[in-house]
Amino acid sequence: MTAEYHPSFCVVVATHQREALAAKCCRSVREAIDAYEGSASLVVVNSSAEPLFDDPGEATREIHVPDLPGAAAKRNRGLRAASAEWVVFVDDDCVIDAESLSVLAGEIRRRDDDDLAGIYPVTEFAGSRTRAFRACEDTRFTSVFTLPARAESVPFGALTLAAFDREKLTAVGGFDSSFTAGAGGEDVDLGTRLREAGGRLVGVSDPLVRHTTATWNSVTGNARRFYAYGLGETDLQVRHGSKRVPRLDSPLALGAVLAAGSLAAGALSGPLLGAAVAPIYLLVHTLVAVSGSVLRGKTPAEALVYRLYGYAYGAGRLRRALAAGRPDAALYQFTPYADPDSITGRGTLVIRDEYSHLFAVGVALVGTLLLAVA
Repeated sequence: MTAEYHPSFCVVVATHQREALAAKCCRSVREAIDAYEGSASLVVVNSSAEPLFDDPGEATREIHVPDLPGAAAKRNRGLRAASAEWVVFVDDDCVIDAESLSVLAGEIRRRDDDDLAGIYPVTEFAGSRTRAFRACEDTRFTSVFTLPARAESVPFGALTLAAFDREKLTAVGGFDSSFTAGAGGEDVDLGTRLREAGGRLVGVSDPLVRHTTATWNSVTGNARRFYAYGLGETDLQVRHGSKRVPRLDSPLALGAVLAAGSLAAGALSGPLLGAAVAPIYLLVHTLVAVSGSVLRGKTPAEALVYRLYGYAYGAGRLRRALAAGRPDAALYQFTPYADPDSITGRGTLVIRDEYSHLFAVGVALVGTLLLAVA
């Protein structure tokens, strides 16, 4: 490639019932298109009841498909409409920098790599930060947004702003729209399939995209989000069964141990004490996990909210594993998530979830049995 080479881009924005956010996102994309020296266009796949634009304007196409379910299906619709060399996906609650396409083009020229399949820049959050957001900030749930700053080669990345070689993306079938309704994980699945096909995924340390905190500022909204991540965890294992490791803190294993402890305590001292095992475990684990979060700089209230998110994630994992007839999935973790510390780069003050769960189970069982024989 020469320095004058400017790959063509098609930017795809998938949106549903977010008119104000989507309009702001599209304005930023148009500014990036105007600033780019090469060929670029915008495709908006809108499943809202009403079109987003009265007149899309130059280099913009709106595909209005009311009630088309799921972000994956909308992104695939945009992929089919694209003819550019590279397809860039931007989430509708994000804005991109005006130089974004130019930076992406520079990365493609600099690497000159026939195996290059995807590029993920760093994502920064912008806007007010409520307790709901601060609770999950700088944790494993948000580490993916800054992963490109810590690793040049990445296993997957956030789709807030991500560029893919169109031919390579099409060759692996695009996004998998068959994930459980409402589940997360299709971005992880896509990265996995692209790498299995020989593609290379790279990170760009430049923060080229700003994600509004508005869609992350609700406790209930985030709990639903992490529950969806839990649902997607099982779907990922079903699709990529060899890419998983056992987890000591799996919901099914903990449930079995607690049930056995409850039966033992009940046999020794009656059902009332047996029923106390699970509440004691929850109390001890919450105290230990909250302490670990406070050591990392969270306030006690933020740490409690983060613990709620963790329980929502675990509930999603367990429900989907049982519904899919794959209870073994509750005993394992898909490998990109297997060691969150290796991704987030947290220090020695971290009390890993699996250890805090085991400690809490031990305290609950030993304490209850001691009471039973007292």
